[in-house]
Amino acid sequence: MIALSYMDVTQMDTAQCRPYVSPQRWQKAAGYLRETDRKLSLGAELLLNHKLKQLAPDLQRPAAYHAAAGGKLQLTGSRLHFSLSHSGVYVACAISDTSVGVDIELEAEEDLRFAERFFHPDETARILASPDRRSSFYQHWTLKESYLKCLGTGLSVPLHSFCVDTAAKPPQVTRDEERLPFALQTWKVENYQLAVCYQADAPVSQCAPQKTDIRECLMP
Repeated sequence: MIALSYMDVTQMDTAQCRPYVSPQRWQKAAGYLRETDRKLSLGAELLLNHKLKQLAPDLQRPAAYHAAAGGKLQLTGSRLHFSLSHSGVYVACAISDTSVGVDIELEAEEDLRFAERFFHPDETARILASPDRRSSFYQHWTLKESYLKCLGTGLSVPLHSFCVDTAAKPPQVTRDEERLPFALQTWKVENYQLAVCYQADAPVSQCAPQKTDIRECLMP
């Protein structure tokens, strides 16, 4: 099972969010100087709690979670896994019954020097050969980020030590040419790339990301 959603936080009134997020999230968001950063921080947890209301109605909300070994956040009192991401004006949330990672990125200028230095050589070659290098760069970047977030190890795993194969349908992640037991999917959402990775022994049928209206997250 996997549920994937994303939400525009542009119209958020941050003052309305306080009853719907955890005290630690509210305190964290209050520490940001920019209103945009506060909206993104609050919006990510708003979306998480909204989806949990649908998927795990018996679970307390705002959701309680803690950092496990490696820093990956885990729900307290639930076997569900989740991952959050934000960029630009969007937040994204993935919830699954297996380990999961999600990443969303606003497509800016591609950084081919970064890819050549840090990506797997096969990934860099595909980006350079693509007629749309910007989208290809961000597709690879979000897929790699979602895989690392699924692992929960962060950048302690070098980016060049594994390869996401975007030519495969659906994409695959390999190490030393051996396919790893993770399912990956990616979408173009306006001028953003959205990717998800979750632990699975075989490719899983696509899950369509759902766009959520922020007003839905502010309902009892």
